[in-house]
Amino acid sequence: MIKEATQERSIRTREQIEQAALKAFAELGYDGASTRLIADSAGVKQQLISYHYGSKLELWKIVADRLFNEYREHLINRLNGLEGVDDLTIARLLIRDYLEYCAEHPELARFMIHEGGSLTPRLTWLFERHTGSLMQQMQDRIQRARQLTGAPKANGTQLMYILIGSSAMYSQHAEYELISGEQPNSKKNISSHSDLVCSLLLGL
Repeated sequence: MIKEATQERSIRTREQIEQAALKAFAELGYDGASTRLIADSAGVKQQLISYHYGSKLELWKIVADRLFNEYREHLINRLNGLEGVDDLTIARLLIRDYLEYCAEHPELARFMIHEGGSLTPRLTWLFERHTGSLMQQMQDRIQRARQLTGAPKANGTQLMYILIGSSAMYSQHAEYELISGEQPNSKKNISSHSDLVCSLLLGL
């Protein structure tokens, strides 16, 4: 019983630390998020970060794995439910699903805003482990759909950045609310925004 209680406490502690670390890395970036700040936010002693993770970099990697694995699992489940559906419909649904996911998880874009600006070993690690394959998969789906709509040839990477950029209204929701007077993540706005992005990306 004592061992089980200790394990449960350790799991809770790690969960608190990782949630606090994700928030800190998304808001402040790797350099701005100190282990002391993360520990204070998690309500734990700073030494526990070293005990459980060894270093801030290892904590960052675990948080990044968790962030992108959750999206990857979400995407796989979505694709599994679309077997037999035509490529154009799949592309439209994946674009809408991506934007809905970004609206619910703005930390995804905020995390990458900090990491994507400089070519660092962390960015290379992210690309090789997560973002490269995820972006390629979405890019291929969009290009196949564009062929069906007769849209002109376009640079696939640039298309992806149009999609990524279109999620800014969720990660920068305060500015959007100030400009528009509306909540960006309302069902109405997500729907109309998704229709607009699909139109632009797929040539509809």
